[in-house]
Amino acid sequence: MSRLVALAPELALVWTSVTLFAMMPGRRRRASGVVLVGGGIAALAAAIGTIGVSDEFLYLAYRVDAYSQAAKGIVIAGLVLAGTTRGATGHPEPAAEDQFFLVVAAMGLVVAASLVDVLALFLALEITSVAMIALAGLGSLADGHRGWGRLTSTSLTPSALGALGLALLVGATGATRLADITSALGADAAQPAGFAGAALFLCGFLVRWGAAPFYAWLPHLLRDPSPRAALFAGTSIWMGLGVVIVRLVAALAPLGHSLAVLLALVAVVAFLFGTSNLRPRRDARCLLSYLLVAQSGFVIAALATPGPRAVSAALAATLVVAAANAAILLVLTDSTARGPVTGPGDFRAIVGRSPFVAVPLVTGLLALAALPPTAGFLARWRLLDAAWREGWWAPALAGLAASTVLAFLALALVRQLLVRGDSGRGAAAAPPPARVALKVAWALAILLLVLALAPGPLHRGADFLSHFVI
Repeated sequence: MSRLVALAPELALVWTSVTLFAMMPGRRRRASGVVLVGGGIAALAAAIGTIGVSDEFLYLAYRVDAYSQAAKGIVIAGLVLAGTTRGATGHPEPAAEDQFFLVVAAMGLVVAASLVDVLALFLALEITSVAMIALAGLGSLADGHRGWGRLTSTSLTPSALGALGLALLVGATGATRLADITSALGADAAQPAGFAGAALFLCGFLVRWGAAPFYAWLPHLLRDPSPRAALFAGTSIWMGLGVVIVRLVAALAPLGHSLAVLLALVAVVAFLFGTSNLRPRRDARCLLSYLLVAQSGFVIAALATPGPRAVSAALAATLVVAAANAAILLVLTDSTARGPVTGPGDFRAIVGRSPFVAVPLVTGLLALAALPPTAGFLARWRLLDAAWREGWWAPALAGLAASTVLAFLALALVRQLLVRGDSGRGAAAAPPPARVALKVAWALAILLLVLALAPGPLHRGADFLSHFVI
């Protein structure tokens, strides 16, 4: 019975999902919200309380340690945050179906944080993928060829890459556990099938993370997702997949120079694609999506040779990006789910002249652009310094150039926000953010500023967790 304590976060989420499933179809909207928040808080408390627990389950395929429990806690915190988010006044309460799929998506990420078996890991993230598609709404996707093309790029493409890579990897090595796979590949690193499988398998995860140009895992690019789906995608999905990718890259490090070259190329593609598409995008949803694509490139550049310093820098930067994106999305709230591409989603139509709305939004943008006085500045330069110290000066220089461009674009956008905040045809239609969402956005903005002045706790925590990655 004592061993089950290590699985307390998963058990709390299972109880929450079963309860929400029993409440479907969602007529009791308020009650389903209470169940989601209550179950999420219980799971969050369980994740925090079991950080010091270390155990293995399912024939050593499921590992519980400080790294996995910390990752679960952050993902579940994003779930609670999304569950308590409300849009504009009069926006209907989410149905039990929406709450159920939100919990299922979180469960997939929570389980993935502990899995060290590639087959089970692939299946866990496929569950999350299906749940996010359901949250985004297949009805909005099925309306025209553009919708189905987006569905293909966000779900079917990474699934196909991952499945093909998984088949090659398992077939070449005869193993599914990460430790056994790396041992087999290390014995014969020149195996073309094994390396091709590892590369395709990793590319499938990177596409989902937004590192390649497929708008992956960003449902707020779709036309009609709910505010909570957009918030969950930009925070918990980003963080959950980020920690999984860090563990995958660190485990596959014995592949050596070939893997490092692949990661460096992916990082440069993410820099170029994310940065080159920012300027013409006036819509807030598209701008955030391309910003996250560029952010993933910075993290991957540091992981080209995943030493302890690079892993620590990647973990810290991933958390900072999730916090900054959450602050922005909380300010946008209902606006991310309304209007066409150049409609009320425009930043200028949302901010107005209110400093209470402008401060967390501007702070989040400065953090994503790695500008002082935010924690994004130190996090970005730790990433680039880690890549440079490992000898990867080319992606480090490309990242420096991309950071410079992002800084100028962010400053230009901030100037537009502060000078012409209430201009634009969509200003009157833009709903104001909810009070609770705005308060949490302020808390995150203050955290980003405090961590810039006192980054020690963040860096020490990342250094501690980096020892549990392998």
